[in-house]
Amino acid sequence: MLCKFSTRILLLLLIIGCFSCDGKTSVSESEDHSDLKEEVIAIHDEVMPQMGRLKNMEKRVTSQKDSLVALDSAGHSEEIAHKASIVDELNQAYDGMFVWMRQFRPDDIESEEEETYLLEQREKVQEVNRQIKEALARAEAEVGS
Repeated sequence: MLCKFSTRILLLLLIIGCFSCDGKTSVSESEDHSDLKEEVIAIHDEVMPQMGRLKNMEKRVTSQKDSLVALDSAGHSEEIAHKASIVDELNQAYDGMFVWMRQFRPDDIESEEEETYLLEQREKVQEVNRQIKEALARAEAEVGS
């Protein structure tokens, strides 16, 4: 009697186990997506603290450009254009971060699409990260600090 009962319980558990795995992601896949999401956020977090510095550099380069315009815009036209291009680059990097942040919605994605979505987001935020670093480096070289 105990043998029949054990066999039935074992069979029932086997059937439940088979159906519970049907078409669902495993825990390890879910954890991989969690790791990927954390990586995307870490890339963002690396440069987000630099946003104030971006604006500060934009103001400094704009001030230098405006001083040259006030002195003699014709005599400094190339340097004025160069500084204006740096200001544009700083503004684009700044705006790029906020555009990316507004569209980043990992919780709105279906689980089947999550990995693809996060991989795309990683590429996008890496580009934002690169733009911010390059804009800051270019501006700092221009300002000299």
